[in-house]
Amino acid sequence: MALPQTSVATFDSHEIARASVKQALAYVAKKAARGDVRRALAEIAGGDECALEYLSYHTAKSVVEVLADMDNTLVSAHLIRLQEGEDIVPSAPAILMLVVSRKTPTFAHMAGNVAGELPAAFSEITGMAPDVASEFLDVQVVEQEEVSKGRGLGAAIHSIWAPSLKVWER
Repeated sequence: MALPQTSVATFDSHEIARASVKQALAYVAKKAARGDVRRALAEIAGGDECALEYLSYHTAKSVVEVLADMDNTLVSAHLIRLQEGEDIVPSAPAILMLVVSRKTPTFAHMAGNVAGELPAAFSEITGMAPDVASEFLDVQVVEQEEVSKGRGLGAAIHSIWAPSLKVWER
C-alpha cells in the first residue's frame, strides 16, 4: 500500500497513520515472520523485541516520508530507543527525532497529530487494545542548530545511553 499523497491543505493525520501502520505491519511480517501477518501480530503482542524494532523503524520511516513531502524544513529523522544496559526497554516508546532547519508551529502540529493518531490506527487495524500501542512512537521536533551544538533534545541524537538510528535524510 502506498502512502497517501497529501499536502498541508489535504492533511489527514488519521489516514497517514493508518497507511504508515499498514506498511509497517507488512514490513514486520516480511522481516520477522516469514511473510505471515498473523504471526507478526502475535510476536508484537508478545513483546518480541525484534518485531517491535521493525514496527517502530518502519512506522517512523513511513511517517517521515509523508511529512518530508509537505515541509522542506525537515533535514533528517532519527529513531531513538531507550536502553537499560544492553537491552532495549520495550515498554518505553521509540522516539522519532525530526531535525528541522527552522522550527515552525505548523510542522510541529502536523507531526504531533500523526503521532497521536498512531495508537488508534494500530488498534483499529490489528484489533489489539490501544494500550498495546500507546505511544509506541513519540515524535519530537528539534532545530538543526540544537543538534550541532549538542544541547536540549538535540543532544539525544548523539547519546551513548540511547543510540539513534538515522531513518531518513534529505
